[in-house]
Amino acid sequence: MDSIAGPAGSPWRGSLPEDFELGVHLLTAGWHTGFSLNTHVNQEVLYSMRRFLAQRTRWGQGTMQCMRYLRRIWDYGHLTTLGAAEMMHYLAQPWMQLLGTVVHPIPWRSIGYGFGYALYIYTSASRRGVR
Repeated sequence: MDSIAGPAGSPWRGSLPEDFELGVHLLTAGWHTGFSLNTHVNQEVLYSMRRFLAQRTRWGQGTMQCMRYLRRIWDYGHLTTLGAAEMMHYLAQPWMQLLGTVVHPIPWRSIGYGFGYALYIYTSASRRGVR
């Protein structure tokens, strides 16, 4: 951990997803990471939708904070292109979700207007006796 300690002498730099941040620092410092099928993490289930959304919002904001490591990830020569692309995909997720909340309703609004117009034409035609 001393090899990736920052100016404050700590490997953590204040991002909420500290596991991702720590992984970035380890990888770009030349360390190798791995995957194990024999791990297990216990986590408390959030039964409240409000708490669940607050947690996911914090995670998204933390991931947005980690965007500052984008250049470091891309420029690091020992990380494969696929590995860098996977990390960038992870970092892009909250931004894509934010964009989706703005863009996604537009087609539904258009469909609603189109359906409303078709309903208006149908009802006005049936009032005149045209079928």
